[in-house]
Amino acid sequence: MGLVEFLKANIKEGMSIDEIIDIFKQMCEIPTNDEEECILFETGAYDFTGENIFYFNLIRQYESEDDEYYQVFVKLCFAPDSFNTKLYDEIWSDSIDEDIYSAIKKSDSYKYATKNKYKSISIGIEES
Repeated sequence: MGLVEFLKANIKEGMSIDEIIDIFKQMCEIPTNDEEECILFETGAYDFTGENIFYFNLIRQYESEDDEYYQVFVKLCFAPDSFNTKLYDEIWSDSIDEDIYSAIKKSDSYKYATKNKYKSISIGIEES
């Protein structure tokens, strides 16, 4: 089973943020051919679609066969409000000394996400 398929088979609408993070963490234990892969936790309010949305993103990045990078992602979208539009995180696992999941759980974005309902989840892979 591929990484995206694993996520899609195990993450369902309505799951808690902690359950989603736990499944993402399990997916990150599935080996790739890249020993230098990393995890990105990224949040912020953006207008990618013509509508301002607060994104809570978990991304696993690893090198592809053609020296590009794959990014397997779980994106949670929240309706914008006066609080989440001020939140922003960009934490790479290879640029911090602590465990990425501990860093995520210390963030204000995580605290916000655990107390508010997301409006959608998307799971996929992009090549950069």
